[in-house]
Amino acid sequence: MKLLTTNTQLLIIGLYSLLITISCQEKNTQVDSTSTTNGYSISGSVANPNATMVYLVNTANKRVDSSKVTNNSFLLKGSIGEPNMYNLVFDTSTPSYAILLENMAFNVLMNDSDVLITGGDLNTKLATYKRDEAIANAQRLSVLKKFSLATITDKELLFSLDSISQLETEYAVSFIEKNKDNVLSSMAIAAVSLPLEDLIALTERTKNAKNSQLINTLTTTIAVLQKAEDDKIAAEEKAAAKRKVYRVAAPQFSGESLSGTNLALASVLKGNKAVLVDFWASWCKPCRMVTPEIKYIYQQYNKLGFDIITVSEDRTQAAWRQGIQEDNMLDWNHIYDNQMTIASQFGARAIPHMVLIDKDGKIIKDKISVNQLKKELAIIFK
Repeated sequence: MKLLTTNTQLLIIGLYSLLITISCQEKNTQVDSTSTTNGYSISGSVANPNATMVYLVNTANKRVDSSKVTNNSFLLKGSIGEPNMYNLVFDTSTPSYAILLENMAFNVLMNDSDVLITGGDLNTKLATYKRDEAIANAQRLSVLKKFSLATITDKELLFSLDSISQLETEYAVSFIEKNKDNVLSSMAIAAVSLPLEDLIALTERTKNAKNSQLINTLTTTIAVLQKAEDDKIAAEEKAAAKRKVYRVAAPQFSGESLSGTNLALASVLKGNKAVLVDFWASWCKPCRMVTPEIKYIYQQYNKLGFDIITVSEDRTQAAWRQGIQEDNMLDWNHIYDNQMTIASQFGARAIPHMVLIDKDGKIIKDKISVNQLKKELAIIFK
């Protein structure tokens, strides 16, 4: 069971008292909170005694509905097209209150600093999403506090923070997929910072979405991030050319392969022009989302002299083997990284983390993205 925040508890208590007071007044205004046949109804109670009018305002700041406030209560009824965000604005200096409106019944309780909105399918989903986000932030603060009190190590801190971030990303991606046909998906994309590879994968997963706003938001966001990454790559290449940066030798490692034998990086490098070391785990949703692209790249360049070693950071070998089977990644090399030994050598504190190595065993690019990988391989195998 998830607990309400202190502010929300105080809001409910205060507004519940207000409703009791209102109901005892002689001139009480009865509010019908049932849904209209083909439209919305917003039954509201406000703690501001000076408010006399309430307005429903759309995202273009245009008033679309209004109601008198009588005995601290109001009722708005009407009809809209597609569900969208609106604002409730009063004729006083009180702040506006956002409401995700659809043609359903809503109840709204407000004071000067907070609002409690119930009703509406999408509003309920959004409230649950925000509540889970708050829980994740509380978990993050708890871990940071433990680290400040020296009850956990720096490695445990990084692992915990990475796990929380991975879960947040997985939850956000799942939420967007489940709501691809309504406005919640595009709202979530605008609110969270998903990596470029995750957004590209989402485009494929939501290509049949009925919500055109989602497609537009994905397209725009991907274009902005792609340009930023292209500019970053160009700047790095220009700076490297000026500095004449020489490649650093990659740590030489070995580990247990799927067959149970010892597999070394040196043996995979033999006869190849480039090898990708991909730090991965079956529990890492962003890692698995880019697997289809990695498979395509492997098929494109493998016969030309490109190979992959996937280094697993799974907690158990059973999970490692199952993840490889599920994602059909048996074509290339796999190593189980017990106790994150290999990851530590490469400074891989979070996954996904990919490193591209040349035929001489030197690092071409550390923490390389899928797009950067494509560009580097295109140069090597041109």
